[in-house]
Amino acid sequence: MKEKKKKIIFIAGAMLFAVIMSVITAFVVVNITDKDKDPVTDVLSTAIENEKAQSPDNGIVKEKINLRKETLSEIITPAQELVSSKYYYTNASDIENYKTLFDKKVPLTTDHVVFTYDGVIMAGVDLDDVVFKEIDNEHKKIYITMPQPKIISHVLDMSSFNYYDVKNSIFTSISPNEITTKYDELKKLQEDKLLANEDFWDSVSENAEMVVERFIKASDEAKEYDVIFE
Repeated sequence: MKEKKKKIIFIAGAMLFAVIMSVITAFVVVNITDKDKDPVTDVLSTAIENEKAQSPDNGIVKEKINLRKETLSEIITPAQELVSSKYYYTNASDIENYKTLFDKKVPLTTDHVVFTYDGVIMAGVDLDDVVFKEIDNEHKKIYITMPQPKIISHVLDMSSFNYYDVKNSIFTSISPNEITTKYDELKKLQEDKLLANEDFWDSVSENAEMVVERFIKASDEAKEYDVIFE
């Protein structure tokens, strides 16, 4: 019996010693590890981890993209000549042809035609002449100088011509060439009249600016920028 008790006491003592040694070893390892830590590095690491956790991009840093003038030129290139306004009109004119003698009309030699017609003048700007003066990427602003608007095309509606008060002479006739020349004169007279209309050209410029701004802001690269015309 005494032998058994001694064995039990010995085993219990050995187990207790092993537990005590384990606790001491764990305590020493923890202290050594804590001493090796740099407190500044630990704070920075914690901050970075917190930033990553809060970032929608999981800590991925996006490259800042700066908008360039070449990019803006590419955006508006498809438009080329921009027609921003159309001017429709109806007008009347006449053609008269006669023979003269001593600078006076010879009786019975006069041809005279009065007619009306329609036309359309298209006005706008040449986008090749648009100047991107400055791009402020920090404040997201684009400064643009627009070219002067101009007449891009002028078309007479040949089917709209109506002739009135036609007087024909047996001695004189109006040739097709004279009518064609008259068309060119009609177009020039109407263009000169329109060029003097300041309100029309102001509206052409405003429409052109509005269209250019829409082109730019429709692109992913520049949609967040403010467009300022100078």
